[in-house]
Parts: sequence; C-alpha cells; structure tokens
Amino acid sequence: MQQSLLVRLLAFTLLFLLVVMAAVGYVLDTAYQQRQLEDWKERMQIHSYNLLAMIEEQGASIELPQQLPDQRFNNASAGLYAVLEQPDEVLWQSISARGLERFSHGWSEPGDWDYSRASNGEQEILIARFGFEWQLLSQGGELRTFNLVLASTGERQAAASQAFRQQLWWMLAEIIIVLMLLQMLVLYLGLRPLRRMTAELNMLQQGQSDQLADNYPRELLPLTSSFNRVLAAEHGQRERYRNTVADVSHSLKTPLTVLQGMLPQLTLPAEQQREIEQQLQRMSDTVQYQLQRAMTGQRVSAAQRIAVEPVLQSVVSALKKVYIDKAIHWQLELEKDCFFYGDDHDLMEIIGNLADNACKYGHQQVHICLYRQRKFCCLRIEDDGPGVPPQQYQQILQRGVRLDRHTPGQGFGLALVKEIIDACQAELKISPSSLGGACFEVRWEGGQPDQHGR
Repeated sequence: MQQSLLVRLLAFTLLFLLVVMAAVGYVLDTAYQQRQLEDWKERMQIHSYNLLAMIEEQGASIELPQQLPDQRFNNASAGLYAVLEQPDEVLWQSISARGLERFSHGWSEPGDWDYSRASNGEQEILIARFGFEWQLLSQGGELRTFNLVLASTGERQAAASQAFRQQLWWMLAEIIIVLMLLQMLVLYLGLRPLRRMTAELNMLQQGQSDQLADNYPRELLPLTSSFNRVLAAEHGQRERYRNTVADVSHSLKTPLTVLQGMLPQLTLPAEQQREIEQQLQRMSDTVQYQLQRAMTGQRVSAAQRIAVEPVLQSVVSALKKVYIDKAIHWQLELEKDCFFYGDDHDLMEIIGNLADNACKYGHQQVHICLYRQRKFCCLRIEDDGPGVPPQQYQQILQRGVRLDRHTPGQGFGLALVKEIIDACQAELKISPSSLGGACFEVRWEGGQPDQHGR
C-alpha cells in the first residue's frame, strides 16, 4: 500500500518535533534542577548567617539556643536540621536533628562551603557544611575552627521538580499539537498545486482536456512542461497510428467487398461456402471496427453483455479447421454462466489471439477452461509447447516482439490483447502450464452470477 505524501511529511515532522521537544525538555529540566539547587544553597547560607548571629560562648566552647526562631528547626518532622561541630565532636544539635545519626563526617576549612548528599534510610538529605573560626575570650582569645552543618530533606525539591516536569511536558505537548496543526495547514496549502495537477490528470484520462495548464509554481513547471511535451509527442504518434490503420483498413475493405460479391458465383459445397462466408464476414467486421476506431480515436465499445462460451466454441471450431494437420487434442471445460461486458470484437480478438498462439506454438494439446470466481470470470488457455521463460513474460507483450522467429507471425497479437485487456480493466497473467508449455489466464469482472451460477 502506497503512503500519502502528506502522511509522510507529517510523520517526519512529528518525529522531528518529538526529538527536538525531548531535547528542549531535558535541557529545561536540567536547568530547573540546577536553579533549585542554587536556591537551596542560598537558603542554607541565610540560615547559617542567622545561626552564627545567635552563637554564645559557654565556658571553653560555644553553643546555640535550644529553641530557634525558625520553628522548623524545633520540629522533627519539618525536615530542616542544624548541627554545630568541632573535629570529632558534636557541640550542639537542633531539636529536629536529635535522635538522628551523624549524617556528615567531613570537615570544612574556615570560610569554605561543602555540599553533599546523604540518606536517612527513607529519603535523600541535602547537606551544607560551613567552616568558621571563633575567638574564645575565656581561653585568652584563642581561635578555634568550628563547622556549622545545615541539612534538609529533598521532599520539597522533589515535589517542586515533579510539578515542574508535569507542567513542562504538558506545555511541550501542546506546542507539538499546535505546530502539527500549523504544519498540516502549510502542507495543505503547499500541496494544493499537486491536487490540482491530479484533477487535471483525471480530466486528461477522461478526454476532457489535452494538456496540463502552464500556471503552476516555478518548482513544478519543468515537470508540467515535460509532461505536456510527452503528451504532444504521444498525440502525434497516435495520430500517425490512426492514419496508418485507417489507410490499411480502407485498402482492405474494397477487396473484401469484391470477394463477398464473387462468393455466390463459385460452385462450392454448402458447408465450405458457409465457412468462407463466416470468415469473410468476420474479416469485414474487423476491418470496419478498426476503421471506426481509427476515425473516433478511441476504442469502440457498446458495453454489450456477451456470452463467452458460444464465442469460444466458434473460435475453437475455426481453429480446428486451420490446424487440422497438427491433429491437436482439445480439452474444453466451459461454463455457460460467464459474460463479457464490452465489444464482441474485443472479446473475439482476445480469445482468437490467445487460442491461435496455443495452437501455433503447442505440439498436440490445448486446454481451455472458462469458469467463474464469484463476480469474476476467468479464461485460462494452456498448451504443451516450449513455453515462455519467466524473465520474458513482459517482453512478449510488447508490440513487434517475437521469441520464435521460425513460426509465422508479426508479434502484434499479444500486444493487441494486452491493450484490450488494459482498456477493459481486466487482468492478464502468464505462468507455466501443467501441460509443459505456457498458460495465459485472463480475469475480468463479469457481473454477479445468476441463481444457477457459482
């Protein structure tokens, strides 16, 4: 199944937007996480300055009040902790940090900030350690180094990150939808010339126009100009073909009329005279048909409902007389409930050429089968000749191509059959025959079978 150009472009656009938006989302989320971390560091620094302002000297050391103004330090479930340390000793803990194991064992020199992460077994804890010096007046002005450790759980940051991610991805999804709608609109407008070209091609196919318009966008003008040149060349070739066919048909019409007029004057057995009359009439009808077709420039079709089985019997009867010397064994399996909707000359051309080829190239066996497959009719003609190589199936359908140069013929029969079959929207299949030769099968829509059909 061929995909629409519009669908392909939209699919590529969607894939591109998904990749770009995923990258944008990752960059924005990473930047937000970094910004959150910077904000947390700033908050910890503010807390440290407030706590340093409340430090008091007690004996040979320093300490902080038990109750702090920020109530989160006084609530164990608030997730904000403070610890005052000196090397290998905890001097003071906020009420919220009591009962917790020591979650940081590092050490910071005076004026340095060190940041780390730890876990209390249930959740992640962010840790900020600040080193500072304090002059103990009770110890004669001795300078000692202490560390103030501040920590907080990551719940607040995690909740904010989750909310940001959700809002971010929803926003990016909405952007993708809007951009896809805009892309659909752009493609719809951009592909309008192609839709117009399709409509003009349909008009060309139906004979309502003879060329494409010349007011297409600049990018399409080389295509339309080249196509119009091909159409003009094909039209000229078709005119020459029609003129040739008309000339040949007109040249044959007079001799056939003379032969038909002289036939009653000949003394022949009644059966032979009837056979000659039938063949002369068929030749006259074929010449008239080709002449009319050349004059009108299209296939002549009255869309008649033609029973196929009598036509097959008539063709087989004629071929038996033509190839009587080959003693061909005919095997016929013909259903009567098969019909051809079109011109009887077209049906005669198809059956006549295929059956004649089977007799011409076969040795002694020809098998013809006519049957229905639901609403389709199928005609299969097989022979026991040398067959056709699979790689040459398409080649033998070309006008003037013959694989066997020793057998009389011009190589136009199968090309004419293919032309008629294409015009009737039927199908032609070539395959090896069970008899050892070639098998030609024609399949066309033959209407719904009657109550006695298959």
